[in-house]
Amino acid sequence: MIKIGELCTGCAACLLVCPVSVLSIEKTKAVVSDGCIDCGLCIPACPISVIQFVPKESKKVEEKKRPEPTIIKEESKKGDEVNGEGNTSNSRV
Repeated sequence: MIKIGELCTGCAACLLVCPVSVLSIEKTKAVVSDGCIDCGLCIPACPISVIQFVPKESKKVEEKKRPEPTIIKEESKKGDEVNGEGNTSNSRV
């Protein structure tokens, strides 16, 4: 995913190289719309290096808080005893 930093000056250099025309200037800053193919051509085009590639997964992890894990304890069963002496081994002596 392409991320444009807050220091963008809105020079539009990135717009000129975008092959799918998903960049625009809004309030003197470049903005990436849906449809970006993550080609990265805009990154070296930026004269002040404020455009970067951010993996999509890292953003999702930041946005969603993961729930606490639930620990399920397994209770021992008295019916599991084989010889009535607590021996659960199936080997014969």
